[in-house]
Amino acid sequence: MRRLPRLSRLTRSRIGTWTGGGLVSAGVGMQWGLPFALIVAGVLLAAYCLLVADVAEPDRGDRRP
Repeated sequence: MRRLPRLSRLTRSRIGTWTGGGLVSAGVGMQWGLPFALIVAGVLLAAYCLLVADVAEPDRGDRRP
């Protein structure tokens, strides 16, 4: 059986956020058009930046759990 590569929390977060954001933006674009899809994509991009900052791997000197 073929093994999947191990992914860090940061990588899983990036993949999930970009995939989910793309699907939500595509759905909004199909329902209400391109301008609304671009607005949603911008909001999701800002949320992505905050999410990735939150789940980044801690440095050696970082005391977070």
